[in-house]
Amino acid sequence: MKEKEVTSYIVDNSTGEVTEIYLGDTIYIVTKEQKDYFDKTTEINKGKKYVMVCEGAYRILEKMDLTPSARDILDIMLSHIGWYPYSGYVVKTKNNRFDGLINSKELMALTNCKPSAFKVGISQLEENKIIAKEKRGRCQTFIVNPFIATHDTRVPKTIFEKFQDSAFNYTKERLSQNDSMELKRYLKKIRAIKRQEEKR
Repeated sequence: MKEKEVTSYIVDNSTGEVTEIYLGDTIYIVTKEQKDYFDKTTEINKGKKYVMVCEGAYRILEKMDLTPSARDILDIMLSHIGWYPYSGYVVKTKNNRFDGLINSKELMALTNCKPSAFKVGISQLEENKIIAKEKRGRCQTFIVNPFIATHDTRVPKTIFEKFQDSAFNYTKERLSQNDSMELKRYLKKIRAIKRQEEKR
């Protein structure tokens, strides 16, 4: 078996220790500022997920007269919002990785709502443009309005367009005409690639 070739060395300034770096090795560089940050802070709620909630939109949400079941459903959804490319979608995770979209049956089980209360709660959330439903195959999936909560400061433009007319877009942000045209060109390119792959 051929030995790996040493490509470089790292010298620790404080100890003088020399570490050999081989071809294919991954190197993580920690700056002094990063080391100081980790020394002075501690991680809380390890293994738990966080979402960013927009203050202005959340204040609008607080004032809405939602049923207790609608609030329970929304709380569960907020704790299951996906990352790009599933921004806004309500997702399952396993070992901190995407494990599929949550369907209505799974969501109802997570909320412990009775079927009638669940149906009323989902309808109320959808009517107020807090969520949107999307059919995927035979399953019903859900998208949370990114103007309320998200993991990312950037969201897919298709999701943006879906919720841009909601009350939660209180700054009245719009996709520019150029953005809309760019999106259409991008989707056209994707469809062309898919057609080429299907022909193979």
